[in-house]
Amino acid sequence: MATLTLVNPSVKVSGAGYRYSRYKIASGASWTAGQFVRLNSAGLLVAYVADDTLITGIALETVTDPGNNTTTADIFVLASDTELEGQIYHVTPASALADQTVLGLVCDLWVASNVVSLDIAGSNNISAQITKLLSDINPTENSTADLYGRVRFKIISSVLEADAPA
Repeated sequence: MATLTLVNPSVKVSGAGYRYSRYKIASGASWTAGQFVRLNSAGLLVAYVADDTLITGIALETVTDPGNNTTTADIFVLASDTELEGQIYHVTPASALADQTVLGLVCDLWVASNVVSLDIAGSNNISAQITKLLSDINPTENSTADLYGRVRFKIISSVLEADAPA
């Protein structure tokens, strides 16, 4: 058993192929590479925060806008068939296990210190479904006893940015 450090999810499989887009970012917005992002009501990118209702994609670069709405950023646009690799979160670390009980679970996305993980106890904004356990894919590097264990998941289609321009 190991206590893993939480890191942002990464893209593992995308059935529709990789789709990258460049968007202007909102005045003063900032994020780190790998963080989830979304479009605001003005069509500008902002960092995804806990309990947001939509997700557009994953930031491909660390960005800080100087406050003029002219900076652009490249993102990987998420689709319903995009499979991501991420980690389990629970307010009680001993319960943040990636074991058979979480397989198929739909859960919240937890955001802390610009890192997104899967909150298996959250129910405020159901955003993702766990599809595979990494202990089944690579048991030499992943264990069901790891705290903040690793899984594969998909963002459910109802929270993907429906009106994202191409």
